[in-house]
Amino acid sequence: MTQPESAAPDRRLFGLCLLTLAWSVLVLQAGGFTTSIQAGMAFLDWPLSNGSVNPPGWLTEIDKFAEHSHRLAATGLGLLCVVIAVAHRLRETRTVVRRAAYALVGLVVLQGMLGGLRVLLDRLNIGGDGNFKAAAFAVGHAVNAQLTLALLAFIALAHSAAWHRAGRGEDPSPFRAGRWAAGLTLAVIVGGIVMSFGSITATLGVLIVGVSFWVIPRYSIDENARRSALAFVPDERRARVSFVVDLLPQEHRAALALDGVDGVSLTLVDPTGKPGGHFAKAAKG
Repeated sequence: MTQPESAAPDRRLFGLCLLTLAWSVLVLQAGGFTTSIQAGMAFLDWPLSNGSVNPPGWLTEIDKFAEHSHRLAATGLGLLCVVIAVAHRLRETRTVVRRAAYALVGLVVLQGMLGGLRVLLDRLNIGGDGNFKAAAFAVGHAVNAQLTLALLAFIALAHSAAWHRAGRGEDPSPFRAGRWAAGLTLAVIVGGIVMSFGSITATLGVLIVGVSFWVIPRYSIDENARRSALAFVPDERRARVSFVVDLLPQEHRAALALDGVDGVSLTLVDPTGKPGGHFAKAAKG
């Protein structure tokens, strides 16, 4: 199955996503630096800083510089994500990628709100002995930052030539590389859990990572193949065809072609473009 011409890589969208991805890394770096020097409460208000977009002392005092520069960089990231969403609305034909661009804006807005609530609900603003509310929003802020970066990386990858080659079944290596990258990333998270909280929480973390490592990559590949295979299959035969798709080798699942009148045939094409040796058919009745 070949992709339509409209699904060819869009260099402009790819470049815009790469630029935004690089900017997001700077935002994360600024946020990490702010947290490391405990400068998150350099300003007690939000979204402004001491009531201004150019507060006195932010260029000369390190804590104010760290917090305000993080806020400014995050604002720039939000604007870039809005541009990405608009550009995908105008130029992108793939529904999944276009919706991912819309979701990215939602995550960025949520990220800003979590950061703001972390400031506004700090005990320096609301009083009290504990600081649970601020800590909870700080954790949410950190987790959502990883989700935002991951979604942005997915959108950028979806515009790469390698992704399109994999989608045509020419080179499945990006899917395998994605599985390894996801596993290594989650392993780092587990390592942090082990070092921070001990064995009991680490065991739970390992279980969560194991499930994620197995389910997420399978879903990203299997569901795409399943939807392609079932697009024109009558409802009463979809369960059987879906089962057949799940039994196919992963490297072939993105290269399905539907044909036949009395039944639904799934003909596979190997990465070299030659017909594969696997054939499955779901007949009527």
